[in-house]
Amino acid sequence: MNKYSKQYSGLNPPHFAVEEYEGSAEVYTTGQMSISVPKVGVDLETGCHQHLDYQLIFALDSGLTVNLENLNIMVEPNEFLPINPGQYHGVTCDAKGSQVMIVSINKKFMHGLSYSIFRKDNVIFANNCVKCSKKIQKLIRLFKTEYKDKKLGYHLILQNITNYLALILLRGVNSNVFHQEEGCHKTEKTNISRVIEFLTENYYDEFSLEHLAQMANLSPYHFIRVFKSETGKTPYVYLMDVKMERAKKMLKANEHSVTEICFLCGFSNLSHFSTVFKQKIGVSPKAYRKLSQSQ
Repeated sequence: MNKYSKQYSGLNPPHFAVEEYEGSAEVYTTGQMSISVPKVGVDLETGCHQHLDYQLIFALDSGLTVNLENLNIMVEPNEFLPINPGQYHGVTCDAKGSQVMIVSINKKFMHGLSYSIFRKDNVIFANNCVKCSKKIQKLIRLFKTEYKDKKLGYHLILQNITNYLALILLRGVNSNVFHQEEGCHKTEKTNISRVIEFLTENYYDEFSLEHLAQMANLSPYHFIRVFKSETGKTPYVYLMDVKMERAKKMLKANEHSVTEICFLCGFSNLSHFSTVFKQKIGVSPKAYRKLSQSQ
């Protein structure tokens, strides 16, 4: 285990291969937060990966285009992009000599801090670029200075800086636990309502998760969580419920065969339709039709 691997114990490795750039990166890390800054520009290769903890990607000298779950997001200088645990991301094309800074924050720590303040954990930040304030810049500089100097009591200062920076993120970056502006929540709610209306009217059609997320102006990852927060269901479960309600009405009307209803509800085969119907309603489509006619 090299010195960088030891330093990242309890945290994910930085986004680039530290073995390849050993000695060229400044790394500052505690058990709850780490900061990595290449001393020289690094060559980033295309390809997506994920981390267990939260990451903030800072573009230092020039813009950087990040592919986040099939959406391209441009990070301008003096901005950072929040990435949640488990989100697949990478650069869109080979970037030569990129100057970036990565701040990683331990997932368990962030959840604990969020719960102590908002009584909500499982923080999910919106995948929007955020202007790096002078306060955040100052905290990062102070963290690096204290880590380098290691004066008496430095570990307490590092802990306080970590708490302060994480709290700034929780209060200043839109997420599922806190919205910086009330208007942001209203916009998300309106966009989700638009998707619900679309699903209700087009339940028989085919469309992808990415298409629905674009309608809501959210990344697929964030869209699923916002949708579930508003409806109590994932988009897939909600769509299946809409299909089943339409199927029940058609079965009661007795104007179409079960096979026709299957295709009218957007299913590609009768077996799948019957399986889902029985799971949701408790009886087969044919049995449901008989029961509805006997009432």
